Amino acid sequence: MSLSAQLQSQRQAKREEKQRRLQERKPRMVLDTRVGAMVFSTTIFRANVQPTSEEDVALLAAPAYAAIDALKLGRMDDEQFIRANEMNITGFALGKRIHQFAANEDTKAMIRPSQEAFEHAAEALAEIGTRKNKLGHYTAKAGELELLGAAYEWLEQLIRVSDKGHVATAIREAKVLVRSKL
Repeated sequence: MSLSAQLQSQRQAKREEKQRRLQERKPRMVLDTRVGAMVFSTTIFRANVQPTSEEDVALLAAPAYAAIDALKLGRMDDEQFIRANEMNITGFALGKRIHQFAANEDTKAMIRPSQEAFEHAAEALAEIGTRKNKLGHYTAKAGELELLGAAYEWLEQLIRVSDKGHVATAIREAKVLVRSKL
């Protein structure tokens, strides 16, 4: 083998080795600026201390009541069931936040019964989900509808007394929790 052929062979071997090492490297982290902007705007919105308006209350409570109506009519679908669970957990998280940041014990005492209402509604939703797995569609008993209605009334009241930041944080916590269990 000639000297030039040996050099070319060595160069080719080095190139192949370099390519192999490049392929074995971990991929570089790519930063998506849209995600960063979304996180920033979400953080700013969650710090919002403006009180909720009646429009906000109606807009935020509407999916909960729509879920009850769909359940009564036998037309609830999976997305509405997920939304019903999110709304129940939102109420629980909102009650927890109000309790945590309450200025006095009277406020905390007024909020405590909401926890029981949301727990009973969670149990009712679990029964409704179990029944759906057996029957193939969502159905609820009258007592379960009453429990859901009571929990959603609490939700509506808690939204009224909360600022927008607390509501946004509770909604975000609920969505993360529910979506993680799917």
